Amino acid sequence: MRFNDGKEYFLTIFYFFTPIFILADYLFGFNVRVSGLQNYGSYKTVYYIFCLICAFVIYRFEGYSLLVGFIESIINLVILFISFLLPYFTYASIIADGNVQEITFYDSKMVINFMISGIIVIFTFQSSLNRLTNRIGL
Repeated sequence: MRFNDGKEYFLTIFYFFTPIFILADYLFGFNVRVSGLQNYGSYKTVYYIFCLICAFVIYRFEGYSLLVGFIESIINLVILFISFLLPYFTYASIIADGNVQEITFYDSKMVINFMISGIIVIFTFQSSLNRLTNRIGL
């Protein structure tokens, strides 16, 4: 397997480590790969399967790591943003209804997972975007 630069190598290794991320999540509760779906077990499992398929595509078809990383990063960013903003809108609705006692705030584990996932996803997205634009000459 050839790599054009260190970013493509990092991206490939990141996808090949997906089984380790899965084990860390299910055995130790440390969800770095898809923290936006922490409370949605079946969706999280589907997303992990999607990540394993991404790793297989990168392994099987040389040169597709950037495109796969770009697409998966967009999906993961959307999930992260929705998962972080949805409770906020729920809280705003609860406050508007006057039921302040029902509010449970974000816990530190969720925020840390969100930040780690967000940094990795943004790095992956930016690396993929830069390489794709260089490849097609934009």
